[in-house]
Amino acid sequence: MGQEVGSQLVLACRFFPGCAKLVDLLVKSDFVSARTRVRKHLVWIMKMQQRKGFTVVELLIVAVIIAIIAAIVIPKFSAIRERAYFAAMKADLEHLSSRQQTYLEDHYSYTNDLEELSLASSHGVILAITASSSGWSAVATHSELGKEEGCAIFGGAGLPPTEPVTPTQKEEVVCTR
Repeated sequence: MGQEVGSQLVLACRFFPGCAKLVDLLVKSDFVSARTRVRKHLVWIMKMQQRKGFTVVELLIVAVIIAIIAAIVIPKFSAIRERAYFAAMKADLEHLSSRQQTYLEDHYSYTNDLEELSLASSHGVILAITASSSGWSAVATHSELGKEEGCAIFGGAGLPPTEPVTPTQKEEVVCTR
């Protein structure tokens, strides 16, 4: 019964800070352990109510944890972003290849003009096309990458581009990475 009364009083005293005297009156003297436990709990609750804010050590620990997470995530994000740039360049060159084949079937030659191919490049992708009546080659670079980074393709009897990378087979997209 003493423990039951003590735990109920602890719950009641959370909302009434001055109820320690009430606990002494209600808990009989033969339940000393319950009274002591209730007093200690009330003292702890009162200390927690007086405490406001965080200590400097707690704030430093949080800052260190955030810095460690950032050090792990930022390089991975950069690598993922670069892979997306290369995927966009590769997709644009593959699309260009199919458009050149369609244009060849209709006009019996290749073209340098993206508008004639009805081709719009992806955001940030820069396409450079060299074409003749018998072949074509193209290089794709991205505005967010360096000039030495990119992809290349060639088709027909055209010569493969030499920069930023040289493809070895017709209609095959080759990238620096």
